[in-house]
Amino acid sequence: MSADLFGSLAGTETRSNGKRSKNTKRTHQVTWWKSLSTAGACDAQKTIGFGSPGADTSPLVTSGRETKSGLCVMCQSPVRSREARFCSRKCKGEFQTRAAIAANTLPCPVCAKPFYLPPAHRQRGRRLPTCSMACAATMNTGENNPAWRGGAVAVICAVCGKTTMRKPKEAARVKTCSRSCKAKLFWDGAPNRLKDVPCEECGAVFRQTNAKSRYCSVPCSAAAHSRRISGANNPRFKEGRQALNLDWENVTRRPQQRACAACGVLFKPRNRMQLHCGGACKGKSHGENIAGVNNPRYIHGQAESAYPRGWTQTFRVSIRKRDGHACRLCGMTEAAHGKALCVHHIDYQKENLDPSNLITLCRFCHGQMHGRPESRLEWTSRLSVLLSASQAPKT
Repeated sequence: MSADLFGSLAGTETRSNGKRSKNTKRTHQVTWWKSLSTAGACDAQKTIGFGSPGADTSPLVTSGRETKSGLCVMCQSPVRSREARFCSRKCKGEFQTRAAIAANTLPCPVCAKPFYLPPAHRQRGRRLPTCSMACAATMNTGENNPAWRGGAVAVICAVCGKTTMRKPKEAARVKTCSRSCKAKLFWDGAPNRLKDVPCEECGAVFRQTNAKSRYCSVPCSAAAHSRRISGANNPRFKEGRQALNLDWENVTRRPQQRACAACGVLFKPRNRMQLHCGGACKGKSHGENIAGVNNPRYIHGQAESAYPRGWTQTFRVSIRKRDGHACRLCGMTEAAHGKALCVHHIDYQKENLDPSNLITLCRFCHGQMHGRPESRLEWTSRLSVLLSASQAPKT
């Protein structure tokens, strides 16, 4: 970027969406830095010069001392006096900005691209500055890096023989190429390493699971344990078979099969408590055992007895009609019930066909009536009071 272009940007105005905005010093700097990207490293000092042989011959780039002409050094406008150098503070600021940029513009040591380095960054910088992080990484690669210690060192794995590259510090302490090889190396050198030993029961060689492993499997361990506690070695031993008055040579063993208690078929029981060959036989025997008086809910045993001659369809319809074809307890109608309602005997006697002993109930309420004797007595009293209250004459 030439000095003419930089000077032409000073004091210019732009319009954006109908608003006026002036180019600030930062805008000039950004434009200046972008233009330097196309210039060579050796052109950075020629762009702005202060009396140097290779400086631009434009009248805008001067040493700042040609004030006898009566024109501003920056914009060539008339000045107030022949001793003044600038026509305004703005031109003075632009001149100082250009001077600061020219003094702090350096070529990149890697790509030779000129870039602006603030003075504060130069003062506290310890390394040679570059234009970007990529150039800094390129410059600090390998031997140029201050932390260079001779580069990677080849390390041969002590287990598998594989060669890996390690840092000098790692190469002094690492002997393997991976974690698996490290575990193998540690296992081989462990003082308490588990070894392959023969089984004390069957003699087969096996790898120990712990330092006390003596048998290769659970069956071998159980067989050895059974042998150790047999006979007098058993803590529950009491004179052996001689303590019992039995002829052990002629004792019959327990049969391996058993006859089913229901159907008589022979079967092999799973345990000594099993008496039936299957669930069907077990349910059949259970039904026979709780039939009749053996049932805990047995009352009189007349559930299957016949009703008297007066218990007809017409008679039951008359009772339902008297109760309005609805359950006297919950109020369910016959239409909601889906079928004819039940007619219940309050005193649980089938022979008593007195209308005061009959009441209309749904199947759900009727199921509650036939329970234990205590509940039957309670329902008898409640239904009697309910029916007598509904039949009482209204006053």
